[in-house]
Amino acid sequence: MSGFFIGNISGITRLRIDGRELMSTPGLEFFDSQIKDRAFCDLFPENAEKNAGFVSINDCLDSDFITEKTLLGDYRTFSLRIDRRAIPASSLKIKVLEATKKRLQETDRKRLYRHEREELRDSVKLALLKTIPPVTDIYDVAINTTTGAVYFSCVSNKAIQELLDIFKDAFKIVLQPYDVVDVDYLRKNELSPLTIGREFMTWLWFKSEQKDGWICINREDYAVNFTRRIALESGEGDYTETVVCSGRKSDLNEAKEAVRQGKKVKEARLRIEKDGAAWEFGYKGDSFQFQSVKLPMSADIEENETPEGRNLERLFMMAAITETMDELLRMFVTLRLSPEWPDEFSAMLSWAAEP
Repeated sequence: MSGFFIGNISGITRLRIDGRELMSTPGLEFFDSQIKDRAFCDLFPENAEKNAGFVSINDCLDSDFITEKTLLGDYRTFSLRIDRRAIPASSLKIKVLEATKKRLQETDRKRLYRHEREELRDSVKLALLKTIPPVTDIYDVAINTTTGAVYFSCVSNKAIQELLDIFKDAFKIVLQPYDVVDVDYLRKNELSPLTIGREFMTWLWFKSEQKDGWICINREDYAVNFTRRIALESGEGDYTETVVCSGRKSDLNEAKEAVRQGKKVKEARLRIEKDGAAWEFGYKGDSFQFQSVKLPMSADIEENETPEGRNLERLFMMAAITETMDELLRMFVTLRLSPEWPDEFSAMLSWAAEP
C-alpha cells in the first residue's frame, strides 16, 4: 500500500483534532512522549491475532521515535503499522476435529464436555497462531499542527476505526470527522448532508463541460475534467440502482442518460490543472475521500533537493488538491442556496438532455 511520499497515494481520508491539544508547545511535548508509548513492538502477543503500533513514516522497521523523525514543516508525520494473523476457518475446523478425535481415543470416550471442547479449540487455535506469519498493513498519518487537519492514507472504514482507537488510546484525543461544510448549516437550510456530495459531483461534472472545464476559484483559474470513470446512483437499500461508465469523454453518453433518469454522481475520476500542474484522483461524493491520487511534480523541486524537502512538497501538493475540492464544494453550496440556483439547475437539465 503506497503512502504519502512514494508514487500514487492509494487513499486520503481527512479527520481533525478538535481544539489545539496537539498544536501548542506542551501538546507537542505530550505527543513526543505518547507516541513512544504506543510504538510498534515486534514481540507479537502470544494469543493475539493483531499487533498494532506507530512506526516511522520513512521506515516501517523503525519505532525509535525522536522529535526529528516526526517533525516535517508544519506537520507531524508517522505511520500506523498493523500486523494480523488470520487462521482460515476450514483449517481451524479440521485441526479441532483431529484433536477431538485424538482426545476421545486417549480417554476411550464418545464425546467431550462443553468446557473441554472450548479448551481444546483454544489450544488448537493458539498452536496454529504460532505457525502463521503475520500480514502487515502500513498507513501513513500526517497532522497539520497549524490547522489541526489529520490526513490518513486509507479510505477503508475498518482501517479508519483502527486509527481512531489507537489514537484515542495513545493521545487521549478523539479524532473528529472533517466536515467541509457545517452539517448543522446544511440542515438549517434544508439541504441533506447525506446527498449534498452527490449533488455537488453532478454539478461539477456539468461545470467541467462548460468553457472547457475552466472554473475560477478565489480569482485563480483551474481546469476541471472528469476522466475515464463515473459511477452514478439513485434510490436506497434494496431499491438502489447504480450505473458505472468507463471510457473516454465521448463515451459517457450512458452516464448522461442516467442523469436524465434522476441518478447522481457518486464517484468519479477527475483531473484538475492549475498553472501547468495536474492532479489526477478518484473522488467519493458520499464521504469526500480521495483515491489513487497522482500528484504533480513541482517545477520548484531541484534534483539536489533533500528527501525532507521533497516529502514536504508532496504534503503541500496533497493539501492543495483537497483544499481545492473543498472550495469547489463550498462554491456549490453557496450557489445551491442562492437565487441563481433555479437558472443553474435549468442549464444542467438542458446539458443532460444533450446527446
